[in-house]
Amino acid sequence: MDKKAMYKLSYGLYIVTTKDGEKANGCIVNTAIQAASTPNQLCICINKANYTHDMVLKTGVFNVSVLSKTALFPLYQRFGFQSGREVDKFADYTAYKNAENGVPYIIEGTNAYLAVKVSQTVDPSQPPAVEAGKENAEPLLQESVSVEEALIADPRELKGGVFINDGAGVAARVVPLVIMTIIAYLWPKFSNVVSITGASATSFVNFIFPTMLHFVVFRKDHKALAVLDVLLTAFGIFAAVLGTYMSLF
Repeated sequence: MDKKAMYKLSYGLYIVTTKDGEKANGCIVNTAIQAASTPNQLCICINKANYTHDMVLKTGVFNVSVLSKTALFPLYQRFGFQSGREVDKFADYTAYKNAENGVPYIIEGTNAYLAVKVSQTVDPSQPPAVEAGKENAEPLLQESVSVEEALIADPRELKGGVFINDGAGVAARVVPLVIMTIIAYLWPKFSNVVSITGASATSFVNFIFPTMLHFVVFRKDHKALAVLDVLLTAFGIFAAVLGTYMSLF
């Protein structure tokens, strides 16, 4: 089995919080799914080494705060880079509220929260354990695309059938051309500057950047192509230098 296939599974990020007496604590997890709708049930996975794991088992209640794209790095540092056994994660922290179950939930960098009461627990590290669908697994070349990425993949569908249909967008493209035309008229040598910039940009876009990117991403899986990537990168640099030199005359 190729374990790289497991790396292709998609996850979200959530903060699981709980409270035992006066001690509130929480940690970041990547697994929280709706297990059933009738009755409404949620399934989460917490590392057994986490202090939050022990608190949830003891109290039987917890909240799940769904992290959004607006979540900032300090939030991950607070709940993911330190242990509740050693520090008070809620000390000097005010971006939370208490739910009806008395457990705090996070109100910064989140878009929803769920208050949950434990109905059952499973320890997959202890028998009987079932590992489903892992006998034959391998990663595929295609990458998954999120719903949001798919929605913005074609700007024409969001812009009413055209790429630019607003005054600011048109001005952002027309004004620079007008300015460059005026400068070229007043300063004839300006065309050399434009030619140098264009030659360098063309070589970078067409040769240097793609080959360097291919080398970085695939050098381990396709070692035979690494030499070709290096040669193409060298050719791109040579083309950029040659194009710049010829543009001076």
